[in-house]
Amino acid sequence: MVDMPKEKRKTQQQALIRGLFQHSERPLSAQELLHIATTIQPGIGMATVYRGIKALMEENFITQVEIPGTTPRYERTAVRHHHHFLCKKCDKVFTVGGCAGHLGKLIPPGFVMDSHKIVLEGSCVSCTPGH
Repeated sequence: MVDMPKEKRKTQQQALIRGLFQHSERPLSAQELLHIATTIQPGIGMATVYRGIKALMEENFITQVEIPGTTPRYERTAVRHHHHFLCKKCDKVFTVGGCAGHLGKLIPPGFVMDSHKIVLEGSCVSCTPGH
């Protein structure tokens, strides 16, 4: 195996991490990114994954998804408003399009809502018996 210069390797590894986000249809944790990346490019390390995440966040290409009680996930910066679904069995997070709407009716009188986040919880199709 030929040793690549560090800059070349860094560029290829960062391109790999960017590509994983471009092709993912759901938010990914650093551990999920590492698992997928090593199937494509063995030898990639967690430090490289975190450097890639940091660089992509600085570019505003990805954003952090925070769901209480879970590890942070990351997804492409959203173009449209959406929510998330947490599978309590496999711990994967999925993007849910659309919105419940009419949340203004829940706001106490005199309060002003700036934004909202909704996390649905249950079992994904892979973890649901009979699928």
